[in-house]
Amino acid sequence: MHTVNIYGESIVGEEIEYLDQPYKNIIIVEDSNGDKHVIHRDTIDRNRKRKPSRAGVRFDLLGCQAHGRKGTLRKWRRIG
Repeated sequence: MHTVNIYGESIVGEEIEYLDQPYKNIIIVEDSNGDKHVIHRDTIDRNRKRKPSRAGVRFDLLGCQAHGRKGTLRKWRRIG
């Protein structure tokens, strides 16, 4: 499967099956290096109907993919 993860990175991998509790809006894809990526179902199926959340908020998938991964947010401080 060749697709784009939620950070806008292009990946190639296989879908991982979760039999205990399948997710409704995401799938997990494992690439050849063994890294796991989150794929939103809206990326794969454009005709998928979204249900409104109980909290009244909506995940901005296109905004997240446009900005990409922010990298390490940890800043080192010198103590002393």
